[in-house]
Amino acid sequence: MPLPSPIPILIVDDEADLRNLLVEALTEEGYAAEGAEDGAQALELVRLTHFPVIFTDLNMPGGLSGLELLRAIHEEDPRSLGILMTGYATTESAIQALKRGAYDFIQKPFKLVEIEASLGRALEHY
Repeated sequence: MPLPSPIPILIVDDEADLRNLLVEALTEEGYAAEGAEDGAQALELVRLTHFPVIFTDLNMPGGLSGLELLRAIHEEDPRSLGILMTGYATTESAIQALKRGAYDFIQKPFKLVEIEASLGRALEHY
């Protein structure tokens, strides 16, 4: 199935500054980037739009964790690829994330080039 143009990308993070920065940067790169502040809002958006790639924070207060969100999204839209972002990364948490269906794992703080590289790999895989 061909990708829509511009490609919709979802950013889920409870930190508004980071979420808005990524949405703005990816929009400037030509993507249709949208942001969600939590898992519930992300699931609402996923029900309305197919996002080939979804970046989500691993630890979000209240509600779904990033892994739980990816599992719920996978039930709604199995074609979406999830990329976890976290400031609390351990090798073990990265392995668990990948075993549970995350496509990739990015440690905060990150450089925008790391997000773009991960996104590029995910879209090639898609």
